[in-house]
Amino acid sequence: MKPEKLIMQAFGPYAGRQEVDFTILGDSGLYLITGPTGAGKTTIFDAITFALYGQTSGEERTAASMRSDYAAEKTETLVELTFTHRGKTYKVTREPGYVKTTRTGSTRNVSEKAELFIPGEPPVSGARDVTAKIQGDILHLDYNQFRQIAMIAQGDFRKLLSASTDERTKILQKLFMTQKYADLEAIVKEKAQKTRDAYALKDAALRTIYAGALLPDTDAGRAAEALKSADSLQADTMHAALQTLLDEDGESLKGLLAEQKDLEEKNTALTAKIAQDARTYVRPVFDAEKKAAEEKLAAKAQEKDKKQQAFLAAQAAEKAQNAADAAALKKVEADNARALAKQMEEQEPTYQRRDDLVKKTAALAEEVKQELQRKKRSAALQTIRSFWTG
Repeated sequence: MKPEKLIMQAFGPYAGRQEVDFTILGDSGLYLITGPTGAGKTTIFDAITFALYGQTSGEERTAASMRSDYAAEKTETLVELTFTHRGKTYKVTREPGYVKTTRTGSTRNVSEKAELFIPGEPPVSGARDVTAKIQGDILHLDYNQFRQIAMIAQGDFRKLLSASTDERTKILQKLFMTQKYADLEAIVKEKAQKTRDAYALKDAALRTIYAGALLPDTDAGRAAEALKSADSLQADTMHAALQTLLDEDGESLKGLLAEQKDLEEKNTALTAKIAQDARTYVRPVFDAEKKAAEEKLAAKAQEKDKKQQAFLAAQAAEKAQNAADAAALKKVEADNARALAKQMEEQEPTYQRRDDLVKKTAALAEEVKQELQRKKRSAALQTIRSFWTG
């Protein structure tokens, strides 16, 4: 950060407006402010610090106390600083909050004001917002760090030299914006630690597996078993021993695979032979039994058809018999009626005898009807019995 122009008004010992043009001092970037005691050297420091952070350069002076006691009532207290940083020119204006006394002796409070002008951006207003913008986005230095680095008052350079390593590290990180490298270093350290932890877990798991392994009674197996009691067991040693066992198991596996292949071929041949024998011996017997069963079923179906036809014939005969019986009954009734009429004509019976004759005729007809029904039931039962027993 390089100051270009500083304007002070009613600030500190300056009752009026004072301008300091730093451009006439050249481009060296290093300035020495000298003068007798009370000349206002510290006020320049205070004005620059106040413009940027709203605080003075010394802890014994507050921003509210910086209004000049010699200023006129109408003169506002303000500081305006124009500075360049990383190729850009900024201008910040700030007025402190203070208690203003009027001509009548009354007082009123004047609130703190601040405004920051940034190239290509809208202005930033408000004391807190201006301070945050300068501190976080432009200078990347807080108030204390700025006092120790950019503007060192008389006797304060010793504080930077005597600061702790951590404090100097924080200051230099913000000054040269190396925080991203510190973050990268932290990420690398974290990943390295995770890698070491993962390796330790896998190493412990390998040791556990190796310790519980059942080893064969071979030269390689006995050599691997001897490693279990070793004081220091290295992963490469374990790996070499296990690799030897795996090689031996590989040879055994090859033999087992060849034996399995031979058994599969024999099983395929046996399956084909069983299928051929089934077609040669079993199928004819099965076909003969199937044919006999089909013939038996056909005979039963034919016999059932015959019984059904006989049953239908019996039903037809029964219907014919019923028709004949009904015709005979009608004939008997007609004959009885004619006989009754003839008898009545010949004998001229009385009413009582005629009534008795009617009753006898009705009784005779009922007997004939019952006889016909009995014959009908007997014939039907006989037909059903012959159907199911035949």
